[in-house]
Amino acid sequence: MKNCIFWSVYGDNRYLEIAKLSVDSFLKFNSNIDLLVYTDNDHIFSAFSNKVRVEKIDFVGGQSQKMAKRFDIASSLLEEYDNVLHVDTDVLAIAPFSHIFEIDKSKINFASESPPKEYHDDIFEVGNGQDKSVGQYWAGPLLSEVEKKKFKDTPSICAGVWLSNKTHKVWLEEIYNDVINFEKAGFVGPCLDQHAVVRNLLLNQRWDLGLQRYVTHYGQRLNTINDFFNLKKSKNIIVHFAGGVQPSIKKIEMMKKTLEWNGM
Repeated sequence: MKNCIFWSVYGDNRYLEIAKLSVDSFLKFNSNIDLLVYTDNDHIFSAFSNKVRVEKIDFVGGQSQKMAKRFDIASSLLEEYDNVLHVDTDVLAIAPFSHIFEIDKSKINFASESPPKEYHDDIFEVGNGQDKSVGQYWAGPLLSEVEKKKFKDTPSICAGVWLSNKTHKVWLEEIYNDVINFEKAGFVGPCLDQHAVVRNLLLNQRWDLGLQRYVTHYGQRLNTINDFFNLKKSKNIIVHFAGGVQPSIKKIEMMKKTLEWNGM
């Protein structure tokens, strides 16, 4: 089986810095899995080890379409690879991870984010027929009343870390095209791809939480070295410093500190 992990990186050099921290952490524990970075940043090519394949691509459209490009990239990669793991740039590996690719992949595997209830409930509250701005997590206007009812009892997921295979190609393409159509319809917001995931995967039972036993989304709570070692004892092998679209100085500092605690 041929497997890969990829990152999509666009924007200013803050994204370059945070992406390098993420990629370096995966390099530390990598064995024979291909690592790929897709970027529009001309400065990024010299930033990575020759063990990483860097591809220059254009990120077109609005902010959400650029974010959703990861689903389009994954679909293309599945022409070459059997399994594709996507990780956001604010994700670190803290232990060997190759066994992730051995989990059941009949559906696209995510890790449960379980955000505060008020974020989950935004789907019922954000937006109306006239206001097409949407919140960071969920967008009420993008779902029908029937879909909202279905969604009410569905766990929240995180689109920062997910695993797909060749049988998911069409689903990935649908998510990307949904975001393009949302933007054409006038919807705006930083995370329309999250809403497209809701429509295409959660509501159609095309998802699974197989990654939840490997990933923690509470990297922002790692305040001391004891916090970090307690996390290591819990067998988590990937840490997501979730929260916010922009890579804040605090997030970068926390990621650097975690790498230091992990002997990097």
